[in-house]
Amino acid sequence: MSFLLRQFSRFAMMLFGVSILAFGFTEFAYIRHSSFAQTSTLWQHILNYFHFLSELFHGNFGITQHNAAPVLSTFIHKLPASIELIIPAIIIAWLVGVPLATWAEKKPGGYIDRAVQTISVAFYSLPVFWLGLILMMVFATGFELFPVGGRIDYIYDITPVTGFALIDTLLSDKPYAFEAFIDVIHHLILPIITLSLLPLSYVILQLKAGMETIHHSEFIMAARSRGMSNTRLLWVHSLPNAIQPVIASMSLQFSVLITSTIIVEYLFSWPGIGHWFLILVQQQDFIALRGALMLIATVILIANIATDLLRYLTNPKLRRE
Repeated sequence: MSFLLRQFSRFAMMLFGVSILAFGFTEFAYIRHSSFAQTSTLWQHILNYFHFLSELFHGNFGITQHNAAPVLSTFIHKLPASIELIIPAIIIAWLVGVPLATWAEKKPGGYIDRAVQTISVAFYSLPVFWLGLILMMVFATGFELFPVGGRIDYIYDITPVTGFALIDTLLSDKPYAFEAFIDVIHHLILPIITLSLLPLSYVILQLKAGMETIHHSEFIMAARSRGMSNTRLLWVHSLPNAIQPVIASMSLQFSVLITSTIIVEYLFSWPGIGHWFLILVQQQDFIALRGALMLIATVILIANIATDLLRYLTNPKLRRE
């Protein structure tokens, strides 16, 4: 219970801090672009902030200038498209990263270990935008194996039900529903690969570093002296201990992943939250940007709490505290 109270209080304080930053940045930008706003006083800006908070408590996150659409409903409408990229990217990062890191640690300093280390460092260092461009140029415009952008081909008329294109195509009663489902997967491959490379390389590098440290610890040496095999040492002792810091840092990586999603969505014309957010920036829709920033921050904070909860459930030491 105390854990939940701590998480809730931290969530409330961080959300309050985000509201100040979101309002401050957008208010400053509005002043810079409006001659009328330059005559306003500090007290008026403070009143505007409390009015902004009042609207948030009533569920009003603003209205877009372009089409007068509520920010909250637009965010909810765009969210499934972003989830279709983020969740598979996280799953790929863990399903591929954990076995690769463990496999490389079977023979530290060997060819496989050095190859995995080098490739992971390269993917971790290169900008996401550059990686996406390379993949697009090679596999989309070069070999023409994948579409350049978009979520589904325009020849398919699929009625949105859940907002998730993969699910909507399966629920559709159109005769070409399965073809549309395959087409959505076809459109997903390049954006997901681009988005998953950064968290994948991070998981590999963090796990390898953790297992290398644990590999030289006393309890591992004692287990080895009793004749325990290297494979069992890795999977039973090294990996469970090395994975805890990686889980602990997932909240930070999720924040980085959200930033990468904005870039990837814009690059591949993916109609998600990131693409919509950049359009608001281009249109200088400061009122809508405030609400969008608050909603994105809320999602990130909820993900952080979920990560801490996962760490709490998988770490007996935290449960005993």
